[in-house]
Amino acid sequence: MSDLVCSWFDKLTTNGLNQSFLGEQSVFDRRYGRRQAYQLLFMLREESRMGTSSEVWPNGIPAIGQTAQRSRVVTARDIELFTDISGDRNPLHYDEEVARATRFGGIVVQGGVTSAILNAVVAEDLPGPGTVFLQVNWSFKAPVRPGDSITGEVKVTKAREDKPITELETRVFLADGTTVLEGTAVCYTFPVQKS
Repeated sequence: MSDLVCSWFDKLTTNGLNQSFLGEQSVFDRRYGRRQAYQLLFMLREESRMGTSSEVWPNGIPAIGQTAQRSRVVTARDIELFTDISGDRNPLHYDEEVARATRFGGIVVQGGVTSAILNAVVAEDLPGPGTVFLQVNWSFKAPVRPGDSITGEVKVTKAREDKPITELETRVFLADGTTVLEGTAVCYTFPVQKS
């Protein structure tokens, strides 16, 4: 893939958006998907502007083993807000009678509400401002209900010095220690200064 990416990027930077580049782009899109193609192009463009480790990680490179966590109480309002942005009106989130008749035994919040705390941890704490997820692999282990206190936790397992990419172990757990989500994530941190 790297030869094709380099060729594609070289054509863009050398020739601009000409017909030859557009042909290469459609080949790349078919092979890897338009979203991945644009993510890779954007990262390559950012990397071409970078040089030393301090330029790649202006706020310092995360250390292997470094952890961060955030906690919050989940509310019924979170279900409503997530429904507003996602359209998820599953009766498991709203209808007590229907939800009680399932193995959950009552109302549960959407998985997106549970995983959202990890977005906050990576964007605010570790790796920090400018960070976005490139890839996540999460397994939901137990339900979260309105009123539950959840904690999102990340641990750095790998940090590249040449590119602002980190690999993380991720976990969300309840106040009693029950793991409700676990998995891994790959993040990209754009070089923004903390305010």
